[in-house]
Amino acid sequence: MQKSSNSNKYISPLPTTVHDHLHTLYYLHHSGITNFPRQRSSSVLPGSLPSQLLLCLPQTLAVICKRTIDSAAACYTEPLPDLVPSIDNRTIPWGSPSINNGSSTCCVSLDEVRAGIDAIDAQLLQLLSDRAAFVREATRFKPMHDLVDVPARDQQVIDRAVGGAPAVHLPQTIVRAVFTAIINASVPFELCVFDSFHDGVD
Repeated sequence: MQKSSNSNKYISPLPTTVHDHLHTLYYLHHSGITNFPRQRSSSVLPGSLPSQLLLCLPQTLAVICKRTIDSAAACYTEPLPDLVPSIDNRTIPWGSPSINNGSSTCCVSLDEVRAGIDAIDAQLLQLLSDRAAFVREATRFKPMHDLVDVPARDQQVIDRAVGGAPAVHLPQTIVRAVFTAIINASVPFELCVFDSFHDGVD
């Protein structure tokens, strides 16, 4: 065991759940929270942090965590964390590239980021076109105006998308907003398709 220079306690080896504790402490540290719950026992108790982690210098902790976790991980789940607004004036680009294509990473400039977004937007337009075609086709199987929209089905589509977001590393808050907007726009479109049809005219 190694004795701490600023405490009479001894620093024991980090527990097997060190990654979880580092993630928690790193999140709290960068959220401006300093009242970390201490733990006297060497065992890991829910809702507390082992004292050996609390003895780590913030700078050392930051270096370790940046190598093992995504500091924005909480931004990918719901609800979004209630963070203290940062007052940093950062030198850009800050942080590390978050897009890894195997042998290369992106991006080195804002222009490169925007070019990537524009390319994906073009793909999204085609996918939305394909989806709208299926929405129109679905209308053919609805016998009455009042049966065109099925709220239970709408919610099922949204919930399934939100539930599947983590598997593709997609922020759930974006998924919910996007799919809600898609549904809200698809319903009036489908109603228009239904009401504009007249027998013998397709």
